[in-house]
Amino acid sequence: MALLTDQTLATGVTLNDLIHIVIPTDISQNPAGSSYKATVQQLFDSLSGNCISEFYVSNIHSCSPLNINPLDEGNVYFGSTSGVTVDLTNVRLGIGTFSPTKNLDVNGTTIHRDSVEMSPSKEIFWSDTSATWPTSINSRIRWQLNNDRAEIYSFQTITDDIDFVFKISDNAQDVRDNYVFWIDDFSGETFDRYPLEMNGPQFIVNPLRRYATIPANSGAGNTDFYILQSGATGLSQSVVFADVSEGQVGIGTTSPTSGITLDVNGGMRLRQTNGIVLLTGGETSISGTPSGDGIRFRYENNLFGSSLDGLVIEKTDFNQPTPDGGIMFTNVGSSGTVVPSVSIRGNGNVGIGTTSPLYKLHVDGDSLINNGLTADTLNISSTPTTDTNLPVEYLTRDSTTGEVKIVQIPGPTVYGLFAQTGNSVVVSATTVESSIINGGIGSLSVPANGFSIGDSFRADFGGLLSAKNNDTIRIRVKSGSVVLADSGAQTLQASTNDVWQFSVNFTVRQVGTAGVASIVTLGVFHTTKQSNGNQTGFAFNFINNTTFDTTTPNTLDVTAQFSSNSPLNSIYSDIFVLNKIF
Repeated sequence: MALLTDQTLATGVTLNDLIHIVIPTDISQNPAGSSYKATVQQLFDSLSGNCISEFYVSNIHSCSPLNINPLDEGNVYFGSTSGVTVDLTNVRLGIGTFSPTKNLDVNGTTIHRDSVEMSPSKEIFWSDTSATWPTSINSRIRWQLNNDRAEIYSFQTITDDIDFVFKISDNAQDVRDNYVFWIDDFSGETFDRYPLEMNGPQFIVNPLRRYATIPANSGAGNTDFYILQSGATGLSQSVVFADVSEGQVGIGTTSPTSGITLDVNGGMRLRQTNGIVLLTGGETSISGTPSGDGIRFRYENNLFGSSLDGLVIEKTDFNQPTPDGGIMFTNVGSSGTVVPSVSIRGNGNVGIGTTSPLYKLHVDGDSLINNGLTADTLNISSTPTTDTNLPVEYLTRDSTTGEVKIVQIPGPTVYGLFAQTGNSVVVSATTVESSIINGGIGSLSVPANGFSIGDSFRADFGGLLSAKNNDTIRIRVKSGSVVLADSGAQTLQASTNDVWQFSVNFTVRQVGTAGVASIVTLGVFHTTKQSNGNQTGFAFNFINNTTFDTTTPNTLDVTAQFSSNSPLNSIYSDIFVLNKIF
């Protein structure tokens, strides 16, 4: 409906002027012919209640008070002062506010059931000048689907200006805001813990963090990070992938190998020519004096001279003038055993087959040199000590050219193996089996698999013997605990410092493990009295084909054992020689 007076606009409306209530769409009505008339004073009086009961227009009953204050010129109020206000003076409409400050001022929630259109260069404006930190400005754009929300709003911290937040809240829990993008102009604040933020000059991706306006409610998420390639149709086509829970980065793969921090699937090119530093213990410089222990890789243009470039692999040691470690090249197979191949120690020594090279080049194992060897000094530290019945390769030097060559010379078949250089321990007044061999030059040992079929040896002993009449002596030839020959108990006549001789010969009949290998031994023990030249003795022959084993090391020993601990019994050797006779 519309309110009309019978006065022109140029004439002021007084309390006695008539107010005409007409239907605006009925152009046939005019002030003179309107259906309802009343003076202004009468209209004010009738509107003092809670409802207009006198006026009905098109069967629509108005039940909201209409407040028109003649003393407050230019304002019209519908309902209470928090209802609808029309400021005719400033051309403003207020909804929910007594004093609209803009053309449309709404105090409360609005629902737009259709599109909202804005003219160019216009803005939506919120203002909150009384906010205190930490707080968000109470105005925001919010989308809500069931209990889930998406919001855009601003936030102000204690140390900087306004921040801008894009937030998704699961199940309407405002205290724990998941998947936040935060635009901040100041870094290093207590609350800088957002999954994705532009923080001053920084752009931070931190998918593990959740932000909450209450710190006690902050927590960790489990979001991974992907940068997809152009035209990607799935996460597997990521250029860069970060597994934030495991601390791994994959380039060209979304499944970095366990235990690997950076896993690159594809070729890698390093365009920086200065080098690469593997940081260990604080090493940071690419060249020069080390700042820590580590390994440095770098490219140098003039490494071997002008324009003679090369790659430098460098071990650094911050604590020692000469690095105490080194560089090692190793091999490892399915067993997991690490086998060193080449070692380069900090002193410059290179080892092949050894991790502790003693020389500039130290080879532990056989080597083959096809094109010659030049050396100022050539030292040979050992010569063969056993006969394998095979030709032996020796180094010889040409007296004219100085060239060192390898020449095959047939190995000797007869040579000395051991010579005792002192008296043995005297075995006396005891029944304990005791050795009658002392130290000397050479070796009494044959390494595992060092015997060949037919190998034959002879041992010759000599010394002094004293005996109690009718006591016995037992001589054993042994290899460790294995008995190769046993004389058994042999009765002695009373004697004092008789000269004794013992000759033993043995031949290897078969090689192999115990039960396969076989050795035969012949021993002759002979005594001569120094007082009258009378001679006595005994002999024995023995075959061991049960416990003799050539696949293990063998060391020769000869023992003597008396039948009583009489002080009259004693024996020692002062000569012992072992020879290989075939």
